[in-house]
Amino acid sequence: MEEKKKRMNPWVPAVIMGVVVILFSFYALQIQSDLQDARKEIEQLKSQVAEAVKNAEMQAAMASKNAMEAQRQNQIAVEALRQAEENCKKANKRK
Repeated sequence: MEEKKKRMNPWVPAVIMGVVVILFSFYALQIQSDLQDARKEIEQLKSQVAEAVKNAEMQAAMASKNAMEAQRQNQIAVEALRQAEENCKKANKRK
């Protein structure tokens, strides 16, 4: 009996490898696209954080200014109260 070995067609492994290469290239392209989207999102988030920090600093400065103004007004009121009490005592002594 003659042994006939069937030889594999040389195109089969080439086609299989080509399909595998194409699939990996699509996968790599998708990953690269996702990475670019993530970078854009990170940049947007960074700008939002910077804007939020700027707003928070402005609000803190405004709150500090308001607190200082309130303290100044309080001192004026205390001084006016002291002056009024003094005037009241003087008025009571005159009677």
